[in-house]
Amino acid sequence: MAFFFKSQPAAGVSWVANAYWFFLSVFGLVLFSWLGWQGMRYQQFHFDFLYDAMAIADHIAQYGPQNRHFLGFEQLTKIQHVELFNGIASAIHQQGHGLTELTFSSSYGVQPLLTQAEVVHLTDVALLITGFNQVVFCCAVLSVLLLSAPLLWVKSGPLVTRLPVFNPFGLLCLYAGVGFSILLGVVFVGPKAVFYWLHEVVFPAQHQWFFYYQDSLMTTLMKAPDLFGMITLGLLGYIAVITLVCTYGIRSLLAKVKHSYCP
Repeated sequence: MAFFFKSQPAAGVSWVANAYWFFLSVFGLVLFSWLGWQGMRYQQFHFDFLYDAMAIADHIAQYGPQNRHFLGFEQLTKIQHVELFNGIASAIHQQGHGLTELTFSSSYGVQPLLTQAEVVHLTDVALLITGFNQVVFCCAVLSVLLLSAPLLWVKSGPLVTRLPVFNPFGLLCLYAGVGFSILLGVVFVGPKAVFYWLHEVVFPAQHQWFFYYQDSLMTTLMKAPDLFGMITLGLLGYIAVITLVCTYGIRSLLAKVKHSYCP
């Protein structure tokens, strides 16, 4: 890692500069991921578009009548399906409140959308999101502390002249290498195997997280795990755009500050 980061030329390569920029970049990546998630969230994860693009209506028409708990889900319109998905998405961002109130009406009467096992699982998802929000807050605080540190250590000159010097191309290569390695691992092991492994690690062992289409209208509605893969791709796109915009904005700001400091 020392190859990618450089301190002042006279001092050679500094492990302090290495640690500084590495941790700051990691904290920044967490913040950008959170912003990307919020962007997806406020667009309702583009489910209205994906509903048509992934032929979810046909999927529901096939598996809805096979459900062993509730009947008539396939009778609902696209608008109603999208509203139920949005209800789930809203509830998991509110500690799971409202999950048990999600119902639908068909020729078989008014029925709940979710079984008790699904409510428990989605509540676990809500707790996971809450935990991620707490991690983001910690990363934001640590980022502010790291950016403030040069102001305390060096008493003169603008911030841009006090930050440890580093090679941005090297940092990009480092993350590209890590990202490619992860992608290669996922392809080698298999996306489905990785998906299952992550669920086993994240969720309590005694809580059900795998649901067959015949037992879960939630899984049928989301055409899981296909929808999760599309949402992940969309999230990566959001993160990439946010990262590029923020990086360009920060670089432009620092360049203006440096230009005003160096006549």
